[in-house]
Amino acid sequence: MDFDDQQQSLRDTAFLMEQMELREELEVVAEASDPLAVLAGFIDRVRASFRALQDELAASLDGSEKVPEGAVALVLKMQFYRKLEEEAEALEMDFEDQLG
Repeated sequence: MDFDDQQQSLRDTAFLMEQMELREELEVVAEASDPLAVLAGFIDRVRASFRALQDELAASLDGSEKVPEGAVALVLKMQFYRKLEEEAEALEMDFEDQLG
């Protein structure tokens, strides 16, 4: 299946807002009194969101060869959460290195 991920993601303004809020939250982690604890909670929530989307996608795939409506959007959201998780884990490693 061929799709334009930039165009697809621009259609879901609620998800765009969520992306911005999550990125802002990740940016201010360093200001927390315990950034590692904050990051751990953040990563847990990101993983939970990814798993929920994964479950939703699995439920929408009924074995037919036709891609269900909305499946592309779910995959794009999953890609965002996976990348955000990787960024948060890299930040976590940086904090751990700084602490010792």
